[in-house]
Amino acid sequence: MNGVPTKFAGETEEKPEVARRAKWAGFAYNLKMQTPSAEQIRDAVDAVFADDGCRVRVGELRRENEESDALGTIERQIYTLALRYTPKCNSARKKYPSHTQPKVTITCGLIAQPPGPPTMAAKDAITCHVLDTTAGRPAKSIRVRLEGPRGSQPAKEFESITDDDGRIKVWLPYSSATASGEVPVYTLDDVLGQVEGSSTWTLRFDIEGYYGEGKTFFPEAVVVFRVQKGQHYHVPLLLSPYSYTTYRGS
Repeated sequence: MNGVPTKFAGETEEKPEVARRAKWAGFAYNLKMQTPSAEQIRDAVDAVFADDGCRVRVGELRRENEESDALGTIERQIYTLALRYTPKCNSARKKYPSHTQPKVTITCGLIAQPPGPPTMAAKDAITCHVLDTTAGRPAKSIRVRLEGPRGSQPAKEFESITDDDGRIKVWLPYSSATASGEVPVYTLDDVLGQVEGSSTWTLRFDIEGYYGEGKTFFPEAVVVFRVQKGQHYHVPLLLSPYSYTTYRGS
């Protein structure tokens, strides 16, 4: 809704129902006919602009749309659902370990592994970077889970996948493959903003999913760290099949 009152006409398909809903919502004039004349359209325009209630309602809807971040919400839900259902592709991942995976996307049914984290925000307060020291290059397409704050009931979970540079800059709320109901749409900023003082968070890196089943001593690398409100934390991971090192980066 861009703040402009609307006129509706048409008596086929879903047009009458849409027109009634728009009229009920207070931002439109329903002409209630299939093909209005030029005079009838002009009269409808005059009626809409003479209706103070319609102008007020249009302004309210415009502000609601501007504040709702609808596209961002849609993007977060799509990406979260992709993360939720990509476990269905485990057999394909085992056949093609992520660090040797061809550029052609492996699709299971209608679900394909997402290429990397979304771009609706520049950087979250917690980021990470994974480097494959055996290959001397960034470790891309590693699934990483972020959990915290420790002690909260229930703790919030986020998930993302390292990009081509091995980095995660933005997190999406995690929804398990067996979860049902609404997909969560809270952000990391939302959760951190509710925490007073310091909090403890956990990063879980899916190492076996990266190297392949049975090809690493550590199926999962777990990093537990403390966060102070208002600060940014970057957690690099130097990775090989039989060791990993981490530290606080910048």
